[in-house]
Amino acid sequence: MSDRTGPVFRRFVILAYNTRSIASASSTRSSQTKKSSVTSKRRSTSHKGSVGDESTPTVRRDRPSRTKTRDEIYALYCSFGEKRHPGQDFLSKIMNVLRDATEGLLSHAEIYYKEKGPRPVTRPLAVREKFDEYVTTMIEKLKLYEEQCRVYHEHSINEFREMLELIERTSSLMAKLELDEQTQEAEKVLNGIEKQFNETLEKILNEANEEKSKNFDQLRPTLGHPTRKTELQEIDNREKSRQSNLLKVVTEFRSNTIEDIQTNGQATVGALATNAERLLILFDDILTADEITRTKIPPVKQPLEELVRRQQAGKPLEDVEPTPILERKQGHWA
Repeated sequence: MSDRTGPVFRRFVILAYNTRSIASASSTRSSQTKKSSVTSKRRSTSHKGSVGDESTPTVRRDRPSRTKTRDEIYALYCSFGEKRHPGQDFLSKIMNVLRDATEGLLSHAEIYYKEKGPRPVTRPLAVREKFDEYVTTMIEKLKLYEEQCRVYHEHSINEFREMLELIERTSSLMAKLELDEQTQEAEKVLNGIEKQFNETLEKILNEANEEKSKNFDQLRPTLGHPTRKTELQEIDNREKSRQSNLLKVVTEFRSNTIEDIQTNGQATVGALATNAERLLILFDDILTADEITRTKIPPVKQPLEELVRRQQAGKPLEDVEPTPILERKQGHWA
């Protein structure tokens, strides 16, 4: 036992002294009760003839229990640690709560039993007669609460591990989903470019055909006369200019469209590479189920029907712990 000169130890020296005083007072009250019982028995024996068949009440003589020593009381007080637990995890917080509860209960119990003295308790079913009995009962209840918290913590850890296994199985689909989504986005962009290309090309061709129809409508048989050679030459020049402009516009539009397709294709490939790298980094940093320590919880008892079904199917009756084929951890690639 450490720190026997500290304030906690001095407090429990006083607590042990008060406990001995309470126990001594209880023993004195028990001795007085025994003496009065003997006197009552003698009086009852002297008047036996007068009382006839009346029975004498039996007096219960309780053996005085041994008073706990100073070290035993200090050990009970330190059931959940001499000092506060510095950790911020679930069990450390629970142990600090139990430690504070123990200190508060013992302090109030000390005051209560010191003021009570030799008087009997008013509710014997709820409150113990002696301080030692009360301390033992409360420590047992607090330890039961600690056990329940530990079982809850172990079940929570196992449930969290099962959730991680489910996340691992579903996260393997993320790469395909990401690739499919980006492919669909790229297809939408290409479809938009194709639609715009067809609409623009159709508009250019319609304008060129309208101009061609105008030139064709201006042709007359009389334009073959030498005096109208100039008019025929103008119509011919306009038609040649139309064809030249049409070829130039179509060629330029085709080049721009090909350039847009190449630009969008390179952007799509770059986005795929960036997202693939990001997914690899995320998968590398993901918390795997094998990094969570599996707690030792008693196996669940299966019903008889389930055991019969497993036996008929040739499966083991007990749940077999799955063992990973490959070692999985952060930064490790098989």
